[in-house]
Amino acid sequence: MNEEEIIKELKGYEFYHSIQLTENISTPGVSKPIPLQQVVLRVLRSIDLKGKRVLDIGCRDGLFSFEAEKLGASEVIGIDMICLAVQ
Repeated sequence: MNEEEIIKELKGYEFYHSIQLTENISTPGVSKPIPLQQVVLRVLRSIDLKGKRVLDIGCRDGLFSFEAEKLGASEVIGIDMICLAVQ
């Protein structure tokens, strides 16, 4: 998928978080995580995830899933009870 196709696809979803996907693409949404999410991100960043497998339960639009990927996780699986959240 090229950048134009990705941007078009993103417009079909409602995002809560603004997540930087590539240098030029981010999801539309709240640009700054709420305080509790900031704490979780700090804790997540303190863990060595290189080569680890991560399961994000209740992932919503993947804020923590994408962060785990950036931190070197070898596999990230996100699940959520809201089907549209994980498509």
